[in-house]
Amino acid sequence: MLISVIIPVYNAKEFLEFCVNSITTQTFLNYELILVDDGSTDGSDRICDHLANQYRQIKVIHKSNGGAASARNAGIKEAIGKYIHFIDSDDFLPNKSVYYELSKLFKYDADIVFSRRIRYNEDLTKNTAIQPKYNHSGMFEGDILYDVIINDYELTLTCPVNKLFKTEFLKNNNLYFTEGLLHEEDEWLPRVIAAAKKAWFYNDIIYCVRQRNIGSFSATNNDLSIYKRTKSKIYTITSGIEYMKGAIKDEKTIAAAADYYWGYMINALLGVAAIQDNDTKDKCMKEFIKNKGFFYNYKLLTNRNWRVMGWMFTHFGVRFTAKTVAIRYKTSHNCQT
Repeated sequence: MLISVIIPVYNAKEFLEFCVNSITTQTFLNYELILVDDGSTDGSDRICDHLANQYRQIKVIHKSNGGAASARNAGIKEAIGKYIHFIDSDDFLPNKSVYYELSKLFKYDADIVFSRRIRYNEDLTKNTAIQPKYNHSGMFEGDILYDVIINDYELTLTCPVNKLFKTEFLKNNNLYFTEGLLHEEDEWLPRVIAAAKKAWFYNDIIYCVRQRNIGSFSATNNDLSIYKRTKSKIYTITSGIEYMKGAIKDEKTIAAAADYYWGYMINALLGVAAIQDNDTKDKCMKEFIKNKGFFYNYKLLTNRNWRVMGWMFTHFGVRFTAKTVAIRYKTSHNCQT
């Protein structure tokens, strides 16, 4: 078995069969498709079972609802293919030869295959964004994390579906998703890339995103969602920098990681600054104060202005400096997401 395709399924009946059809019509047949029903209540569970009865390559895991991270972890544990490809249940593959072309690369034994994706509107009448090409093409065996950070590759540290991951590499390094977070891939991917020794940069488009018109939980602005989003971002930056300091020896790579997480932190602070409800804003700010140890990493930063900002956080306090940062970046679009 060469490819294990893992699809988390939660109340996805509208687009699930379209998604699966883009896989079952591939000319390449040496794959397994793992549908992880994450406690669906709209009949998606029955669609999964129906599809499994139609296609021998399809396996179904039924589990209680635990979120995308939990579903992906269940799929990783079940996977027996040499490589894993994650697909979201409302997305699809662009053509019938995607896996055939990718399979030609497996002989190079890369830990990660970086590829590209395209985004369409919901009814697929037009594309709305195409991921730019990488500077590299082919095998890369240098400092992969440093390379992707300094090149600021779009969708590299925040998107798992435009990549394939060597199954043995994930399992041997215990690289599972942290459950209970929003945007769990933002926390997972930097760890995965930091652990990789070999990567292949493949500049073809292997994945199509369907941009849904409906609002998602992460896009809503009610108090609970803002608070949960902030907590997830704080966990990502605090656990991420500590992981990098323990796992990486090269000082320039640690500095690049610190810059990356600092940009992520600024983005989180700007989100809190935009909150109108004072109680919610205070609750979010208390999460930053509770994790203020992160700000002492400012000495690792390469950006002089950010080092000054870090000094302010540690000397003038989180609340005062956060207000200053919000004013400073109010009209700026240069912080990392």
